[in-house]
Amino acid sequence: MRIKGLKLSIMFVVVIALGAAAGACGSDGNDGSDGNECAPGTVEVDGQCVPFCSGTEYWNGSECVAGLACAPGTVEVGGQCVPFCSDTEYWNGTDCVSAPACAAGTVLNATTGECEPACADGTYWTGTACADLPTCGDGTEFNVATSECEALCAPGTFWDTTTETCLDACGEGTVLSDGVCLPWIDVVESDSVEPAENNDAMMGGMPGMLTVPAIDVSTVLEGIIDSPTDLDGDGHDDADYDTWYFSATQGTRLRIEGWADGVFNVATLLIGASEDESNWWYQRYGLNPDSPESERDFVIPMDGEYLLAVTDFSNLTGDIPVGGPEMGYFVNITQVLNPDPIAGTAGTPQTGSAFDIDQVTYTGTAGELWDVTIDSWGADTYGIMAVHKASGDFMQQLEGVDCSGSACQPEGLTGGLKFTMPMADDGGIVFTADYKYRSGSGGDYGFTVQPNPNVEVLDVDVSIAVHNEDLLSSEGEIIYQIDVVGGNLYRIAFENLGTDVTASLYATLHDFDFNILRDADTEYDEAPWEFNIYAEVDARYYIRVIDRHQEAGSDYTYDLRVSSWIVENLGTLDAINTSITRAGAGPVAAAGDEFWFVSTVDQAAEITGTFTPTAIWNLDFEIYNTDVQRIDLFASEGDGEAETLRGISAAGTYLFRAYESGMDAGDATYTFDIDFTYEEVRQEVEPNGSEADAQEIVLDYNGVGELANLDSEFDEDYYSFTLTADVAVTAETYPELGGSVDTMLWIYAPGFTPADDNPFCDTAECLAYNDDGGEGLFSLIDGVLLTAGTYYLRVRTFALGSNGYYGLRVSATEVICNSGETRCSTVDVNILETCNAGGTAWDESTCLHGCDDSSGTAVCGSTPVDETEPNDDLANADVISFPYFGSGQITLNDMDYYMFTLPSDGIVVIETDVFADDPVIVDTRLRLYASDGTTQLEYDDDDGNGRYSYIEISLTAGDYYVFINAWSSQVGFYTLSVSF
Repeated sequence: MRIKGLKLSIMFVVVIALGAAAGACGSDGNDGSDGNECAPGTVEVDGQCVPFCSGTEYWNGSECVAGLACAPGTVEVGGQCVPFCSDTEYWNGTDCVSAPACAAGTVLNATTGECEPACADGTYWTGTACADLPTCGDGTEFNVATSECEALCAPGTFWDTTTETCLDACGEGTVLSDGVCLPWIDVVESDSVEPAENNDAMMGGMPGMLTVPAIDVSTVLEGIIDSPTDLDGDGHDDADYDTWYFSATQGTRLRIEGWADGVFNVATLLIGASEDESNWWYQRYGLNPDSPESERDFVIPMDGEYLLAVTDFSNLTGDIPVGGPEMGYFVNITQVLNPDPIAGTAGTPQTGSAFDIDQVTYTGTAGELWDVTIDSWGADTYGIMAVHKASGDFMQQLEGVDCSGSACQPEGLTGGLKFTMPMADDGGIVFTADYKYRSGSGGDYGFTVQPNPNVEVLDVDVSIAVHNEDLLSSEGEIIYQIDVVGGNLYRIAFENLGTDVTASLYATLHDFDFNILRDADTEYDEAPWEFNIYAEVDARYYIRVIDRHQEAGSDYTYDLRVSSWIVENLGTLDAINTSITRAGAGPVAAAGDEFWFVSTVDQAAEITGTFTPTAIWNLDFEIYNTDVQRIDLFASEGDGEAETLRGISAAGTYLFRAYESGMDAGDATYTFDIDFTYEEVRQEVEPNGSEADAQEIVLDYNGVGELANLDSEFDEDYYSFTLTADVAVTAETYPELGGSVDTMLWIYAPGFTPADDNPFCDTAECLAYNDDGGEGLFSLIDGVLLTAGTYYLRVRTFALGSNGYYGLRVSATEVICNSGETRCSTVDVNILETCNAGGTAWDESTCLHGCDDSSGTAVCGSTPVDETEPNDDLANADVISFPYFGSGQITLNDMDYYMFTLPSDGIVVIETDVFADDPVIVDTRLRLYASDGTTQLEYDDDDGNGRYSYIEISLTAGDYYVFINAWSSQVGFYTLSVSF
């Protein structure tokens, strides 16, 4: 932390010298009589006559101050009660010893016991001569015994120059600066000031950038919690959050202090983002409802990007946002040393204060299950723990519940809040005993970590029947461990056989990290609970059984079985291995028999799979993903007929299941043949539901897509393509894979807005549209003239109920003008233009709007603009003056800079808009920079007309830079106005 023109100091204090206090005994008795030519009521101390102090006081060098109440016959010397010495003795620090008879002109030094020359007032005996007493600084006095200026104040206190007394500490809201308690707001200097609003990254704003300081080094942020504004456009004002982004490594410990410069309670929030930044998985709050200041430590759980937000306490906890220009703040961030973890003992409760954020480590056997039971965390504290491997890798987060003063007892668990997790594969786990937030002064924690005593190893292909009325009476659960073999498929069947109507068993399937993969409730009279898992590699799974209601005496009877199948690997289908055949793949001997196969497809392809029975029986055929979620069922061909799959498959691994659905037990053995063929195909790749996610294709394109609408939302597919020359483009949808979907088809220029309510072209960016011009209800856009550039295709259904596959072809034909022929104008497809020069093609370099022959009907020539290229950097910025209205052009990856000088303070309006001579919409982005060309004062994207930009800002007189570019790879023209 830096101080404005001052230096924070800590004053160290030593005990007042014994010699200065020893005179409190006097050298002539304790009755005030003069033993060394001092006036009545005074005594001689270090060659000077000073007031005599009572038995409950002592002389501190300048006055009598309260001291110890000493017993009769003793006096206080140096803060201790010692025996009183007679007129002919003095205290040498240990005993009363005889004092020598000093000659005239000398006095006794009560510290050394020697006679020294009597020095004049203002001087003292140095041991060899009389010397002038020096002038000591504030809060110190001269000790003749040590010949040094020594502090007046005891350790832990400091000398206040205003009151000239020793104080314990500065008052709230003040800090010590060169011996003076000053308001902290007057002495703190910030290292970084909040960027221009909106800087709330959670509301789409641009946060400030923060660098984590080194250990024991601080950095100070400064800002204002502004008045609430509507940031998300929902009609309601949003609280102001000032945010800073920073990168940090796992284990970094940050101490973050917030101080309010106004009537509010400053609060901080530290959050961490997953790869999907909308999921803020890590949240820690620094709150203090009772003070305008807040302080807490934050321990970074894993390497990554984090966001620090600052706001008012009530904005985090209340319903009505607050803020205003008077609500300033400073936030001091210090990296402190993160101590080594404490060694915990399994089964022994671990206690401490969450505000210290202890880290506790346990060791055990890799893979065994351990229980973590949180016994307490304080009724006003939301406890939370991050769990790491001993190596430091993050494992998971154990998040508690707000107990609100009552016991934390989730349904199905006894005691406190209980978690089950495996010991890490490196044999160690580290718990960070943290808290999410607190609403009071509580926070002491207690938790216990120990191996789970209720884990049983379950044999595969063995059915177990469990009957145990006391199943859940103690630990509340049974966990079964299953070790699976890679390449096999396993089916887990669980059935509640109890007859007690109150018994509701809850069974869950977990992976090695004890994450839940499947879960289900089973009442006593419900059908069995069943699901499959495919083990691609050797692995361990767990099945956990608990009772939802914890009914004592309930009849807990259930049947649990794990069955397995060897999955035959059919190999990989690709451009080289286009066919797989298996003859006699059975046998299927009875109803319910089934066989599993797996195959990998190297890229999107059309797969034809045929399962042919060798006898007259009804074969069913299903396809699954590796999560064993069924993708499709083929079972409609009847007895003795082959079941055939034909469809487009994305790259990946697929499981196939074949079984006989109608055979009775005891029927003869049957076999079946398998045949797979592979044909490469271009396929739609999701997500492609917007311009930003459009799938890029290359002409000539022929592929397959699927429209799968939800009940209330259309599935739309977007494709983009780029033309290098002016051509006529044809796009059409057609039937594919048995699809009969009713399609609609559009072609757009960049920056378009889909016309959801009106399916026809009703915007300047819509260049062509068709509904039913193709085969049946499919669509056809035939020969629309397009200049070089990027365009977008949009495909959707006419109605929500019309779902299915479609084929898509997109092709281009070069446009040739023959003398005397006509063609559609690119300005308006309803206007015919005459071509005078035979054999010529459309050429944008010579003619933007018309035939390349300048004698043709259309007027040739490029569109003039006011912008002067090159103006892609500050040095070449176009200089403009007020008021300015002009035009410019954005080419691919183009940047346009303008510079203006503001003659006086005032409000400046900067705006881009559509260029009338070329009405293609360009999505502009607008930035305003200070005179250095790097300090961004304001940014805007779409606050202007449509997708154009608008900035209104109050500025002081001076030079400024305007920066304009386009979103993504858009190109086109724009107008720029700057007014003052």
